[in-house]
Amino acid sequence: MDPPTDVYTNKNDFLKDMYKNILIAVLDMTSDTSTVYKRTTNSVIQELIKPNMEYYEKSPGPLYEAISVENSTIRHNADSYECKVCGTRAQRPSRLADHIKAKHMFVSQYRCDECRIPFVNADGLKRHLNNYHIEISEGSVFYDEDENKNIKCGEYAKNTREENLDRGYQCYIFNWTEIASGKVMDMSVDFTSAVDLTYGAQLIYDMNVTGTEKSRLGLPYIGCSYVSQFLKGWTFNPKEVKKIGHVSVGFSTAVTIKYATRLVTDAACHNKSKNSLRQIEGCQEIFLSSIEASLDEMPQRNKEYFKNRMWLDTNSEENPKKAKFD
Repeated sequence: MDPPTDVYTNKNDFLKDMYKNILIAVLDMTSDTSTVYKRTTNSVIQELIKPNMEYYEKSPGPLYEAISVENSTIRHNADSYECKVCGTRAQRPSRLADHIKAKHMFVSQYRCDECRIPFVNADGLKRHLNNYHIEISEGSVFYDEDENKNIKCGEYAKNTREENLDRGYQCYIFNWTEIASGKVMDMSVDFTSAVDLTYGAQLIYDMNVTGTEKSRLGLPYIGCSYVSQFLKGWTFNPKEVKKIGHVSVGFSTAVTIKYATRLVTDAACHNKSKNSLRQIEGCQEIFLSSIEASLDEMPQRNKEYFKNRMWLDTNSEENPKKAKFD
């Protein structure tokens, strides 16, 4: 969010625009307080609304301007800098500038791509990524893709790739239960970059419940893979998901692994790209063995489908999505 840059002569107009800017920041930071990634409204009020509003209300005039690094930095000496708005101190001007941008200007170059949460500095973002997002451990088996989008696998090392900035993604499975009877009907496969798999599953659940409500009202919806299952009267528990397979490096690799896993288990979902099995052919043995290790977590129908290699039957009329490794 870009802060206002104009200099005001009318204090009422000035306060109106500043309050709007603060409100937008608060709404952004508290848009979903059901997860560990978002803040409670009260904590944001104490941190953002109160100090910033008090500062603006006490502005003496006759000219009024939004908080900036330049007008809010007090230099005491070479090793001591203070925020004029809230009194926060820092030993380096760059650290204080990060604080002012994040807490008072509501702009930050340090933002989690997955959660969209801003951080005061790079250290805060790094701690968040390490604590809440998957970091591939040294020596673990992982999936990656080559320049032709074909999947390869190997043991992860810091020098495995030219750059190690891609996030790790983990596939997980969840079972569909018929609400009326409580009977397990099927399973599905998805993925997340969150260490806590239930966080990713909750996002999928919420998005598809919203999509289902829109579908019933005849409204358009996008990005919802499981609306047809909810419309059948099925549901799943985001807290009961189980991981399956190895970690993937990069979003597009994770998508391919997800599609391939759906295919070999005949998991419930309209999107089961047959090309994914061709892309994963070079890792066939490792891929299938990792799925086999999770058979106990699957409903009987999906378990039998996998054990009997039913996806190899490309002539079946029952499931046109069936495919095989070429």
